[in-house]
Amino acid sequence: MLANLKKPLTLKQLAENLGSSSCALSFGFKDLFGVSPMRYLKIRRLNAVRQRLKASEPENCSIVFLANEFGFYCPSHFTRDYKAMFGELPSETLAKHCKS
Repeated sequence: MLANLKKPLTLKQLAENLGSSSCALSFGFKDLFGVSPMRYLKIRRLNAVRQRLKASEPENCSIVFLANEFGFYCPSHFTRDYKAMFGELPSETLAKHCKS
């Protein structure tokens, strides 16, 4: 799962790769980590985008391209999820890097 953050992945595919049912995987994952497998994947992808934003030069970085690279194809949903998780817009993360 983590080795392929950029590849599309469904719960069914993940369960099949692990030799489990979707239901069993969801219950076990939530019991162990406190979130669903797909929520966990989204969190990891958002963190990956954030790390790339922090490591990028603003003039050479397209937030939309970077979001798409990690499976976020709707800019408004990506921005909403990013801000909810980190308390700032992706553009603010990128701008902060420029100032430091």
